[in-house]
Amino acid sequence: MLREVRRVVPSADFSTVFRAMQTLERTGLLQQVDIGDGKARYELQGEHHEHIRCIECGEIAEVPGCVVEDATRDVQRRTGYSVRSHHVVFAGICRACRRAAREERARARGTRSRAIQTG
Repeated sequence: MLREVRRVVPSADFSTVFRAMQTLERTGLLQQVDIGDGKARYELQGEHHEHIRCIECGEIAEVPGCVVEDATRDVQRRTGYSVRSHHVVFAGICRACRRAAREERARARGTRSRAIQTG
């Protein structure tokens, strides 16, 4: 983001961008999203959704809608709390990483087959 800002304001630095993001968050235009990788991310305030992060390459995708609405109602009923927010990040392996792993396994099987045949 700093790179993009510097195209318009060459003297901008990290702290300038960070302060601007915090201000936009305070005004309700942006919300900070914690994906669990230690990086600060922001999204436009809008319809609630969850995220999924690939544990191999770190790619992040949105999961449309709220997948825990029923669970939220159940938590409220069981605890007496009025739930104001929740944070869910699914972890998995993306299609590209699964494909790469399949290809690597196929190459490894081919190498072992050739080694056995020549041995």
